[in-house]
Amino acid sequence: IAGKKIAPGQEVTFVYGGGVLNNDQLFADYGFVEPNNKHDVSQLISEKTDKPTLHGTSGLGLDQEGIHTALAAFTTTMEEDEILLKTTTGFEAKSIQFRLEKKKAMNRALQV
Repeated sequence: IAGKKIAPGQEVTFVYGGGVLNNDQLFADYGFVEPNNKHDVSQLISEKTDKPTLHGTSGLGLDQEGIHTALAAFTTTMEEDEILLKTTTGFEAKSIQFRLEKKKAMNRALQV
C-alpha cells in the first residue's frame, strides 16, 4: 500500500524486510543479494544467541580466526568467482554472486 499518490510512470521503490535483512535472508526469500550489504558483517560478528531476534536471525559470533577458517573453506577465490560471473546466467550466476558477497562480507568483518 502506497503512502501517497503515485503518478503513472513514476518510479516506485520497495524496501525488502524493512531494510534490515542480510543476504542470507534476501537470497532465501527473494532470490537476490544486495552488494556490500552491511547486515552481512553484523551477522558474522554479532554475538550468537538462541533468543529470537528481529527477522529470526542471530549473529554467528565469529572472531577473526573463525572468519579466516570460513574463508578457507571456500573452494574458489573471489577472483575466480568474478570470472565465473562473466560466463554464467540464471540461478547459477545468482548462487555465485551470493557466495562472492559472503566472501566480501567476511573480508569487511576482518577490518572491524
